[in-house]
Amino acid sequence: MSASVIYGTGSPGTAQYGIFYAVNLVKNLTTQQWSFTAYVQNLLKQSIGTLDGTTVTGVKVFVTDFHAIAGSGVVSVANPDGTGNFAAPNQPYFNYNSIVSPNDYTGNKVWKFNVPNTVTAVSMSILISTDFPAEQNVTAVPPTIVPDWVEADFNIGLGGAVAMRYAKRVVKIYFRSTATLADRQLAVAYVNGTVIGGWRSTNGVDGFYVVQVPDDGSGTGVVAARTRLQSLPQVQNVCAII
Repeated sequence: MSASVIYGTGSPGTAQYGIFYAVNLVKNLTTQQWSFTAYVQNLLKQSIGTLDGTTVTGVKVFVTDFHAIAGSGVVSVANPDGTGNFAAPNQPYFNYNSIVSPNDYTGNKVWKFNVPNTVTAVSMSILISTDFPAEQNVTAVPPTIVPDWVEADFNIGLGGAVAMRYAKRVVKIYFRSTATLADRQLAVAYVNGTVIGGWRSTNGVDGFYVVQVPDDGSGTGVVAARTRLQSLPQVQNVCAII
């Protein structure tokens, strides 16, 4: 299981990488089961549920905590697709076995829980695990070379959307020292980027990644990627100039 996690669940205004939706809660007092319909939205600029864009690896939503907060009794997940050792041993998960395009949604699943009538409220925490193409291209430390074409005359723009001299179709990303490998991979996937080079500082760890991003050469895509990346807590700085 990949260690990649989509962080940031909640309302569309607060989520960054993905949103978990749970709707139509039903409490069946006869069977003592609660249920709702759940699905996930992909907010990355890359597809999720795949490493290569073609082979399906799916999206797993792990229930990392589920307990009663009002009343008394033992509660549990009734119909998981399986269990895995994600944040802890034997955590139940629901598997959405599909590739999910940017801004698209998984299919719906009905989640069921065993909740005795003596319990009136519960609390649940989840983590979403998935694959995406940037996992294959982003390393824990920056590369040590930059392709010559990045700063070649034909790839230099003047003005336009960037409003200064810049290398077309690329940005330089400086991550905070606390950024994990998953943090870095998610950031690159957040702008549908591809790491094409980089530079390391004297400690051999810090430095910047040179990332190619979708752009028509006008700089509009570069500016959009820079703005999007600057919203992420693991990113220290994004530079669009050479």
